[in-house]
Amino acid sequence: MNKYWISILSGVFVVMTLAGCEKSLPQNHLQLAKEAMTDNNPVASIHLLKRALQVNPEDFDARLLLARMYQKTGELGKAMANLEKAERIQPDSAKLAILMGKTLLNTGEYQLVLDRVKFTQGMGETEKSNVLGLRALAMLALDSGTQAKEEIAKQEALSRVGKYYHLARIKLATTMGKPSVEEQYLTTAIEAFPNDKQFQLLFAQNKIFAGSIEEGITVLRRLMDDSKPDYSPIIAQKSGYELVKARVSQGKFEDAEVIVSELLSRNDNDFRSLYFGGLVALVSGEYGLAERRLVRLEKAYSIESVRLLLGVVFMVNNSYERARFYLANYYASHRDDVWAAKLLMRT
Repeated sequence: MNKYWISILSGVFVVMTLAGCEKSLPQNHLQLAKEAMTDNNPVASIHLLKRALQVNPEDFDARLLLARMYQKTGELGKAMANLEKAERIQPDSAKLAILMGKTLLNTGEYQLVLDRVKFTQGMGETEKSNVLGLRALAMLALDSGTQAKEEIAKQEALSRVGKYYHLARIKLATTMGKPSVEEQYLTTAIEAFPNDKQFQLLFAQNKIFAGSIEEGITVLRRLMDDSKPDYSPIIAQKSGYELVKARVSQGKFEDAEVIVSELLSRNDNDFRSLYFGGLVALVSGEYGLAERRLVRLEKAYSIESVRLLLGVVFMVNNSYERARFYLANYYASHRDDVWAAKLLMRT
């Protein structure tokens, strides 16, 4: 039985066990949820917190912890919904500001990071640093490098800096095309946060980029391992993407397919896993598998580039009518794509 189902059953067991002591739940839920979180069982924690919030929807700590658990499981929409409810209860919370910044950053809402993530009353130096770091990362994503530098400089004036100071510096060095500086900043970050998986992921990416592919792959496989007590679904997912790209670059398509299948077994509707899976199947000549994955992806997310890929898949399968449908759909909004025009003419 895999870890997902063990977590589900454990959560159900905890909730069913508590069903007979409904009256004591509001007082004990937070401690029980924290214990489930410590045991790396976010599913059980989510069950407990949702049950408690039915009794007291205004419990700020429970609401914030529920958002953290949803972020941990990669359910960012649900995380954001709970953060917005928490904001109505305690709008000036420092913990809320940082968690909201992380969630918005992970969902690509960079302008909202700048609009909503700011200093609050009572913030410590590390919390201020993390706010500035999150803002700097959003600015870099919006191609505002000069403003990002200013936010990083503000952090250097603080007595203590947080994780997002290091991430912002690394990203800035990457954006400026300074790999030696990026490596130096990453080394400093790992020394400050030796157990942080995000820095370990960056380390693996740098190793692969530098040509030490197998060393990087070893780290990525470790980050994907769901039997570890400190397993992180989001980092595991990102590590999986990097593993697929590394194996494809080596021409090891069978290995890439194994990783894609593992990712899809954990989350069968993840759009990047379906996208990479479709590409891997396509270049491997598994056209039926490529079709199934890409059709699912297009129906779920309506990504334009997927229509072009589907056009190619149906062409190699001699299904010219279906190929024409997807290629024409894609070409309608990409009139400057000469390659798409040529493919369309061939159908």
